[in-house]
Amino acid sequence: MRAYAKVLLSFLIFLSLFSYSSAKIIYIPSPSLATIQGGINIASDGDTVLVNIGTYYENIDFKGKNIVVASRYLTEGDSSLIEATIIDGQYPRDPDSASVVRFVSNEDSSAILKGFTLINGTGIKVSGNFHGGGVFCFSSSPLIMDNIIENNSSSIGGGIYCEDGSPSIMGNSVQYNISSSRAGGVECMNSSPKIINNIIKGNKSGDSGGGMELMLNSNPVVKNNLMISNEGVYGGGISVRTYSPIDIVNNTLSGNKASTGGGILCMKSSPNIINNIVVNSVEGSGIEASGEGANPYIAYNDVWGNAGGDFSGTPMGVGNMFWGKNYKGTPCDQFYNISQDPMFVNPANDFQLQCPSPCIDVGDHSFPVPSSGGPRIDMGAYEYLITTGDVRADGKLNVSDVVFLINYCFKGGPAPDPLLKGDVTADDLVNVEDIIHLINYLFKNGMPPCH
Repeated sequence: MRAYAKVLLSFLIFLSLFSYSSAKIIYIPSPSLATIQGGINIASDGDTVLVNIGTYYENIDFKGKNIVVASRYLTEGDSSLIEATIIDGQYPRDPDSASVVRFVSNEDSSAILKGFTLINGTGIKVSGNFHGGGVFCFSSSPLIMDNIIENNSSSIGGGIYCEDGSPSIMGNSVQYNISSSRAGGVECMNSSPKIINNIIKGNKSGDSGGGMELMLNSNPVVKNNLMISNEGVYGGGISVRTYSPIDIVNNTLSGNKASTGGGILCMKSSPNIINNIVVNSVEGSGIEASGEGANPYIAYNDVWGNAGGDFSGTPMGVGNMFWGKNYKGTPCDQFYNISQDPMFVNPANDFQLQCPSPCIDVGDHSFPVPSSGGPRIDMGAYEYLITTGDVRADGKLNVSDVVFLINYCFKGGPAPDPLLKGDVTADDLVNVEDIIHLINYLFKNGMPPCH
């Protein structure tokens, strides 16, 4: 489903290339153009610079042009083309302006960077520090989508730096970047980006925000990201130092490390932390609130197995798992946080949920459920998608499916199509056990259909 959605979005972006009557496609390389920047220089708003596979040793600047710069992944949807189309920033013409990609001239959301691997950038020099090793955004709001941003370095924002503007950072892998000071992965300074569906992995900061830092008047949406094995001193996964009430929703954080706030650190800030999984911090607490005015809203999260404890300095009542039980009968605090093994498919490399996971169907019920999810949203970045049980094939799982299975098993009714769609117990049979399992799920808070 995710792959289909990405291909569909790529197709829609490709169609949008022709929304300008004079839009053209500039191919790189071509007989007259060897560099990506050369293509950008002759492009006009609405044009596309379409880049063939290869390694391009350059640092590119969109120069205020609302254009698409993309690899062939844009038109072909083959993810292997992302790794095969590399912009290497290690030989900059200007050593003080060595971000791999720059958006610094008021580009808007129709400026799109898509389908590249960005490596070896060192950032733009600002007030003695280097900012944004991989991507530098200033007063701009581009779409940065489906890229691999890795092995870049800077003082601040090793992978991506955003200041002012509202960029959309979606579907990227931001990994193994380093900052000597703040934000190994993504830094937001007085900006309001949408940071959605990214993998933020193995980034390191010499100070705050191993994976991400949100600073001053930033007001981003941080949603459905996987943040693993990032390291900092303050806030291994996310360091929040913003005055705005931001939303950190449905993310999975695992194996992050910091002496203060291994998972999420709220420093003098009050974000809304909802529906997240924050587990297995190898140093530091899971969620920590520190400093005057720190009063985060922490609800419907699974915070478990963190080396420095699960909660530290958080508001009264958070983490008191003797308060009661949630919708599924799991011990929780008064804000419906739980502290349980989330039961990842593989805790080392696959952070989707197994069928018995206590994180399924226990998120904040006011949030919409993703397509093919259960009756209510799950915790974490990846919704457990129900692929069995909907035997009526109407996109819903309810009592009608129970009646359908009863008719099939006992009254000679039609079979599910395919048959194993009725195998909700995952035992390769469709029988009364599946009916009981489905009834327990729908009416008695039992486990979801397994697959």
